Amino acid sequence: MLKLALILVLAHSAFFAFSIGPHELAVLVNDSSLDSMMLANYYCKLRGVPECNIVKVELPEDVFNPKKEIKISHENFTKYIWEPFQNVIKERGLDSQILAVALSCDFPTTVTTDPETSVTGVIFARNELPESMKIKSGQAISSLFAGPKDKNNAVFLSKSLDEMVVKPGAVQPLPAMMIAYIGPRGMTYDAAQQFVIEMATVDYSAPKGTYYFETNEDVRTKCRLWEYPIAENILHNVTFPGISIMITNAPPSVDLPIIGYMTGNRYVKPQQMLLIRGAFADHLTSFGAAFGEGGHTKITKWLEAGAGFSAGAVTEPYAIWQKFPSAVIFAHYLTGCTAIESLYLSVASPYQLLAMGDPLVKPWAQKFDVAMNPIPEKVSGKQILSVDESVVKHELTNRYYWLVDGKRLGFGKKFAWDTKKEKNGRHKVRLVVGKTIDGVVRQQCFVEKTVVVEN
Repeated sequence: MLKLALILVLAHSAFFAFSIGPHELAVLVNDSSLDSMMLANYYCKLRGVPECNIVKVELPEDVFNPKKEIKISHENFTKYIWEPFQNVIKERGLDSQILAVALSCDFPTTVTTDPETSVTGVIFARNELPESMKIKSGQAISSLFAGPKDKNNAVFLSKSLDEMVVKPGAVQPLPAMMIAYIGPRGMTYDAAQQFVIEMATVDYSAPKGTYYFETNEDVRTKCRLWEYPIAENILHNVTFPGISIMITNAPPSVDLPIIGYMTGNRYVKPQQMLLIRGAFADHLTSFGAAFGEGGHTKITKWLEAGAGFSAGAVTEPYAIWQKFPSAVIFAHYLTGCTAIESLYLSVASPYQLLAMGDPLVKPWAQKFDVAMNPIPEKVSGKQILSVDESVVKHELTNRYYWLVDGKRLGFGKKFAWDTKKEKNGRHKVRLVVGKTIDGVVRQQCFVEKTVVVEN
């Protein structure tokens, strides 16, 4: 058996985070809902998600009415959500570019499979769910899960979504997150809109505060208690100023800044905590995301209190730790991963878990300057696009992507853009640079310019 000290050394040395960018995120919109369209528009504008990444699907009222229902049959999910989404992505040539999905509001939270699964869980599985008993027992293990599997196992390398390797023949996962749930026991539209506005200001803020692990005698807490010391040791080894860790059975004081909170409880009171914007928080309860059920605090309460993301079960999951985020989620997040990457690296079996929040929020990422050499306002023929190397200092780890109207067309410091392949009129040119900072975290930053093609 490996000793715990060795596990922690292995875990700490393995944290190399690679952050997803907005051009790699598809945003699903329920075209039958004005709220869904408005919230998606706000989100995409604030986050820089290209227009071509917005996919509208229409859910007829006799199939799903967001004012009355939270569930959809697997047959209707396939017909009205999954297949239309896949068709649009393929038609637009974005198959290899889209690495994750964000759902706007007014989508079902639950798919009535056997057992019931979350809409984000079914999308994660690309609509090809593992066998029923493995989902029920939590033994359908995600290929993205970075551990630990138990107290004697290491936490493995964090990778970007485009570099995560699956076994030959396995379904390539598609991580998904619902931005907000609007309705009974959930949020109002105004609260959801305010949430996306606030989260867009959180990136690169490097907040200071405490990772708070609250203990108690509840079985919901006990199933994850073994993870807390592992996470504590890893977090102590990740150098970041102003960060502290507490493992205690006392509730947090109202004046303690909390950047991460984890416990197990049917009821929590986020409004009585000083939750720093962008934090992750969850409480591992049976119906945290089952909005048709009363008696349990819902994950939307965390978002309203300032959390950037959370996750909860849509149906009775039992106290099976594999179905919920590992305590190590905070280490992924702290080293620069986005919310969606941090979550799916830390959940072993995510099929009954509804992921909710801003998938792109990344408070501890590091920003850098990006610039392209000047492009004429009007272009024709072949146009050479290039990186401004006086601003972007080249390193061996740098990656350069060139996008036109959101679609990735070129790589490298220079790109010969054949404008004759475009329609005359306005087009958006985006340069995305990925680079490793301090030898630990590869981040993506971009700059965009609108030009007019005249051929």
